[in-house]
Amino acid sequence: MRILMVTRQYPYPVMDGESIAIDFMSRGLHEAGAQLDLFAMNTAKHHHVVSPKDLPVYDQVVTVDLDNRVTAVSALANLFSSDPYHISRYRSEAVAIRLRDLVRTEDYDIIQIEGLQGLIYLDTLREASNAQIVYRAHNVEHQIWRRIARQSHWLKAQYLYKQVQRLEQYEKGRCKQVDAIIPVSAVDAVFFENIHDQVHIAPIGEEAKSLTYRGDSSLLRVGFIGSMDWRPNQEGLEWYLDEVFDGTYDLVLAGRHFDKWSCDIPHADRVQVLGEIEDASVFWKQIDILIVPLFTGSGTRVKIIQAMSMSVPVLATTIGAEGIDVTHDQTALIADSIQAWRSALKWAVDHPLQLRDIGRAAHEHVFPSYDYKEVAARLIDFYEQRVLLS
Repeated sequence: MRILMVTRQYPYPVMDGESIAIDFMSRGLHEAGAQLDLFAMNTAKHHHVVSPKDLPVYDQVVTVDLDNRVTAVSALANLFSSDPYHISRYRSEAVAIRLRDLVRTEDYDIIQIEGLQGLIYLDTLREASNAQIVYRAHNVEHQIWRRIARQSHWLKAQYLYKQVQRLEQYEKGRCKQVDAIIPVSAVDAVFFENIHDQVHIAPIGEEAKSLTYRGDSSLLRVGFIGSMDWRPNQEGLEWYLDEVFDGTYDLVLAGRHFDKWSCDIPHADRVQVLGEIEDASVFWKQIDILIVPLFTGSGTRVKIIQAMSMSVPVLATTIGAEGIDVTHDQTALIADSIQAWRSALKWAVDHPLQLRDIGRAAHEHVFPSYDYKEVAARLIDFYEQRVLLS
């Protein structure tokens, strides 16, 4: 089976949630026997100097530079358009021409589009290729922005609500035109099953790892990891620092763009900011619990899957843990209010051994469903038995 992966950014280095999701999916498909090519938009925000050594699972890697930066002028000009701004920033004649040339010269069975932005080239792909076109939905995009709009100040909220209406219409319309949809969670699948009859859930895969616990269990170390150019991460961490963090335990912060993020950090002597790290194990080996204080978003939090793969317990909001089969007090700690978060962390400080048991239980109960090899094998079966025979 020949598969072309189309991505809205160059998925390297493998550090953020989207690149991790693409990496494990690609590795799994490759190990299952599929032949893979990659077509990636090399955007200004995630621009990378391409090297064949970066992504060895692909037989061919094609990239096209794309300047999709957000500007005030383009955002205002979009008000006079019918396109959602989140999508129109990815429209490029150069991308369309190169993508058309590629699929005309290569004989693909499946074209797998990663993320909603890539669907802007659906018509180009239909015109140039007979392959089955599949949309892998990392989330329900308009739901994310509706939640962000609800928490924005009045003027910005009015702009965002207009964008949400356009985005919802675009998302539903495009999803009806593909041959199959691959959501990453059962929660998201409910939305897509009302649109399409070919839906297959493929969770974000991971690889089971062993983790040596830190020897000193008397002092709790809490960890947060996430890219700080993503609005939900910014809002969630700022809420946690302002309302929850009391300095009775250590806090480790890691992720991209911490150097561009400005916020007053209370109890700074108890906080270590690692920022962007090349080896994520540096972060995971330093913490006893992962916090995910998210109040907006959709899809599946890759960081939670990673934590489970290493038996690291998780404290998350309901939205943060959305789409993952965990139970409060058994396989995770779930809290939404300020007091509930404070109580959960006090319990974690006082009960280190029980906290570790929650991490182990999460791994045993949930992780087998997220093994990247099994996820890819089930997807190959779906393609062979449903998509290619339709």
